[in-house]
Amino acid sequence: MKQFSEIMPSLILLAIIFLFNTFYPEETTANAKIYLDAGINLYNQEKYFEAIDSFRNALEINPYYGDAYKYMALVYFALGEFQASLENSQNALKYANNDPDIMLILANSYRELGHYDQSLEVYNHIVSNFPAYVEVYRNMAELYMKMNKLPLSLSMLEKADRINKNYWKNYISFGNYYLKTGNDVKARDYFRKALALNPTERLVYVTLADYYRSVNDYDEAISLLESGEKLFNNFYSGILLLADCYLNKAMIMGSGYDKAIEKYLWIRNNGPQQDKIFMSGLFYKMGFAYEKINTAKAVDCYKESLSLEPGNQFVRDAFEYFVINNFRVDAPERHDLSAFHVESSMEDIKKGENKSYFLNLKRAITLYPLAVEPRQTMINYYEQRKNYYGAYQELKSLSMVDRSYKVQDKLENYEWMIKNDKIKLENPDYFYYNGLILLRSDFFNLPTIYSDIVLYNSLYYGKFKFATMDYRKEQGINSVMEYLRVNNYSFFVIGELDKSLSFLQFKLFDKNGKLIDSFSENYRMEEMDTSVNRFLEWMDRILPSIWIIGSETSPGVYYLSSGAMNGIVSNDSLAAFDTGQGDIKLLSILKIKNLRNYSSDITIVTNYKGRSYGSLESKCITKNMYLSPKYLTKLKRILGY
Repeated sequence: MKQFSEIMPSLILLAIIFLFNTFYPEETTANAKIYLDAGINLYNQEKYFEAIDSFRNALEINPYYGDAYKYMALVYFALGEFQASLENSQNALKYANNDPDIMLILANSYRELGHYDQSLEVYNHIVSNFPAYVEVYRNMAELYMKMNKLPLSLSMLEKADRINKNYWKNYISFGNYYLKTGNDVKARDYFRKALALNPTERLVYVTLADYYRSVNDYDEAISLLESGEKLFNNFYSGILLLADCYLNKAMIMGSGYDKAIEKYLWIRNNGPQQDKIFMSGLFYKMGFAYEKINTAKAVDCYKESLSLEPGNQFVRDAFEYFVINNFRVDAPERHDLSAFHVESSMEDIKKGENKSYFLNLKRAITLYPLAVEPRQTMINYYEQRKNYYGAYQELKSLSMVDRSYKVQDKLENYEWMIKNDKIKLENPDYFYYNGLILLRSDFFNLPTIYSDIVLYNSLYYGKFKFATMDYRKEQGINSVMEYLRVNNYSFFVIGELDKSLSFLQFKLFDKNGKLIDSFSENYRMEEMDTSVNRFLEWMDRILPSIWIIGSETSPGVYYLSSGAMNGIVSNDSLAAFDTGQGDIKLLSILKIKNLRNYSSDITIVTNYKGRSYGSLESKCITKNMYLSPKYLTKLKRILGY
């Protein structure tokens, strides 16, 4: 293979190593080995950064020490720094080119970086040279799970089991496989077998406890991790998971947040100094845990989280949700968070991003209702778009917080122009889609925060009236449909975020629980608002705008409170319909007679089947294409017919 030939030692490298062995005394080499052994011991205790320092000391003594690079790669892999583990394994192979353990780290690093072809190439090279090496088959199985090639994954696991029966690591991978297939019971049984085979291994405790947490059995997870904490010195991975389990349980019980905070503080003070993203996540968890017991410390933790990762949209939204619901409207915390959105809106306008500009200004006002600047800016935004209805509503709100003559005079001028028909207050009269939005995820308050931003950002579209509810998978779909029936909603959407927090799938159901459509996307916590906007754009595509027809201004001509700024163009063909009989009943085809910014005059072209249906006032209307067979069946189900 080309990549292995490139890392084969050259004559020059052999000469360098020969010279090193000639001129460096055995005692010096022995000192490097002392640092290596110390580093390995630290690695086994999860003292990762101390281990890295020790391996670096070994390399200062012996720059060609392949084992030091090898264990450095293992440490970085354990830390999730897969690019660093890749680079160190490549360095290790320069000095130990036929070491299967190093090649395995290289393949695993490629796998975790998503370079599946390169990973598979290295795995196959190991298999061809070391066909009895059980770890390569087990790790190939993990690769095939990531690639969603489950039959191949099972085949690799069975082969590993034939080579080494009752191998505890293989049982962990069997458990991962059955989790992937949805067989929780078999997954649990294999994880338990792994623990029985090797009850002194940290990884087994963490893996089984993580399984218990995934099925919401927090008591079992906590019991197992607490026993591991007593057994292992510096049980870093276990204590981090234990803190998460304490927090999950506290959310259910309403108490016990102090236990989670105690463990998070231990991680902060005693764990390896992870990168900024990890530490930002840690402070978010502490902030969320402190919400119930110490609001000041909650604020401090959220601020620390954002200082480490300022662009993390989820953390910012979680902080804002907490502040909006727990602080007075004049609190400085609300003012500071509002100022961020004012600044962001200025960047949006430079980029021409009108939707983000609008939402940032609205968010700034929601956070700090006493703010003057964002309200004035919002008025300017509406006026530039000749949306005098929006400008007037915002101006009335501004006059409540800014009693200056300038604002009061402007309000009086608006009221004079309205009274004397100098301006018209036109606002779209939408037919509202009433639906329930649910997100399933075990990541603390993510479902609440995500749903809140969906409800907030949906205001931009004007046609949605979404609601949400606290929902867990074990409650069953019947509880959702009962909620729909009681509240007269016609559809619901369930979003499911996978365990890795990287893949989000939405499914749209009718009121009978039957699937209508679906949408999926790659997800990143720090880009939550972006994810919400993609979801709403999908909803906007499959839920066409429907308006309510206004009064008949002359025979066959009707007023429509929608215009060019609402997506209507002059050559649109529109279809009027009735929903009074529990179905969509087509009435008339209409065209645009006069198109304005926020209103139109529409005139009848033809009546359905040549019949006269009386006045169209207060009937529904949409673009004619959405009542064609391509869209009609789906639309009926969405509307509950």
